[in-house]
Amino acid sequence: MDSLDLERYRRALEATRQEQLARLKTLRGEGLGDAAQEAARELSSYDQHPADQGTETFEREKDTGFEAAARGILEQIDEALGRMEAGLYGICAACGEPIDPARLDALPYALRCAPCEAAVEERRRRVVEAAAAPPSFMRGFGAGVDRVAFDGEETWEDLARYGTANTLQDVPEDPEWEGEEKG
Repeated sequence: MDSLDLERYRRALEATRQEQLARLKTLRGEGLGDAAQEAARELSSYDQHPADQGTETFEREKDTGFEAAARGILEQIDEALGRMEAGLYGICAACGEPIDPARLDALPYALRCAPCEAAVEERRRRVVEAAAAPPSFMRGFGAGVDRVAFDGEETWEDLARYGTANTLQDVPEDPEWEGEEKG
């Protein structure tokens, strides 16, 4: 990457830094008064409807999320500037290949090339999905991890034969039932 491109990306990083700092200043309410008091606009919450308080809480949580995102972007910008000083800017931290200039134009603080970033995101997604899976469906019976003889899904299938919320025993006198005869 030539020095002209590096200078262009440095300016883009600095402009993004200023945007994020301005966002943080606004979210903190600096120069605008206390954000929570401004939102409430009342001295007491006694006469407010509970839904109003819920909306205010939601807005504060949303602002907290925006603030955390802005701080994260500022950290990424600092890392990118550090890589620039070290002569590593524009090189993927995962595979060592150059990052596509179109990606750097869109996201000047990119750490990885698009394929490597997609792989990282896929691993994160799988970790989240595995954490969300109920433990009973992750266990199995049998010898060893690779040899599962009877897992959680098979347990459910066997139990469902005795009835679920979708079977006849829950609606015994339903005249619309066209299944087996009752008896």
